[in-house]
Amino acid sequence: MSESRVVATPDVLVPVPDGWVVVDDAPEAVVLAWPERPDDSFRPNVVITRRPSDEPVPAASADVVAAALGLQRDAQVLAVEPLHDSAVPGRLVTYGYDSDSAWVCVQQWVFATGATHVHVTASCSIDEMLLVHPHFSELVRGLDFSPGGAP
Repeated sequence: MSESRVVATPDVLVPVPDGWVVVDDAPEAVVLAWPERPDDSFRPNVVITRRPSDEPVPAASADVVAAALGLQRDAQVLAVEPLHDSAVPGRLVTYGYDSDSAWVCVQQWVFATGATHVHVTASCSIDEMLLVHPHFSELVRGLDFSPGGAP
């Protein structure tokens, strides 16, 4: 991952994986995506959002599970894991759902900063999971929750 490509939000600095495109970099939502595809197949993407909340991470991850089940009719939650080595309390929720074009695998990290919940939602087709998940993990490891968020 290139250290020179970073998107700043009020809560976190987000590294952009090499070759990925910044689709949107608004303060409330950053959208990164795999480059365009000529066949219009499902495009791996990462969406970083935030919402003010002082609730602890268990409440935040419960909200993620409820939202996944509410938004995707046939969503299947596969795991909810604590992030023991994270500088900011967090959990990883893994789920999947069947879209019109592919079975989609979602990894959603949620972090509770004390004043904000930061969500990092990474999606790809199940066929690309082994190729793309290392990009997702590297991006999350590179998040910088410096005091005050962005410089």
